[in-house]
Amino acid sequence: MSTDRIEGFFKNLMRVLRAGGKHQRLQRISVLFVASSDSVNEDFSKTVRENFSVAIRTLLADQKPEHTSNETNRWFEITSRGYLLSVISDMPRVNGAGTSSCQLIASAAYAEHAWGSRFDPHRTILANFYNNGTNPCKTHMVRCISYYRYCASKALSARCLVVPSMARNWHMLLLLPTDRRGVHAVEYRLDAEAFKQAVSSCREALVELSMPNIELESSVCLSEVLKRAGLADL
Repeated sequence: MSTDRIEGFFKNLMRVLRAGGKHQRLQRISVLFVASSDSVNEDFSKTVRENFSVAIRTLLADQKPEHTSNETNRWFEITSRGYLLSVISDMPRVNGAGTSSCQLIASAAYAEHAWGSRFDPHRTILANFYNNGTNPCKTHMVRCISYYRYCASKALSARCLVVPSMARNWHMLLLLPTDRRGVHAVEYRLDAEAFKQAVSSCREALVELSMPNIELESSVCLSEVLKRAGLADL
């Protein structure tokens, strides 16, 4: 796989992502499909595996490049709910032949960073928040009354509340400690089974929510990661 083809794909992908609006962010790459895994540059392979935990799978070259192009664009359109309409403009050919070159499809997850519940940052109160059970700290707490999926989990010593996002299939699960040992009590009890049980037990109810005024941020500088993999001029 030639570096310029990999570089061209991601250049186009990032250009379209930037045009999608400020709430559109590339969260992770879960799998890369390539025509031949043997042709993937070793440094590039190592970088994407370490930074994105991707699986690299072999994809047989399609005899109809336009078919692969259409399917790729359709996948991105569905995954991004219409934000990304044309990631691949045309399929490059090998030596002028009708077969597609080594084609990359980035199976990516997208999310809009806009939550379904809005909290007024000015309507907060100072209250105790227990992190370790012995030294409470004064924290700005937001309060609101609304309908949420909610349950009280004895297994986790926490109240579980689902805050929906505007992206519909992305949600934030809040675990609010009920034990005086605070966050550490939840960390000690939290495992995959308890987490799954808590989510499945949540039912919609009118809830008076009081929680720390937090701001969550998560980002990956994709261009820097790809530069470290040997792709220049991104």
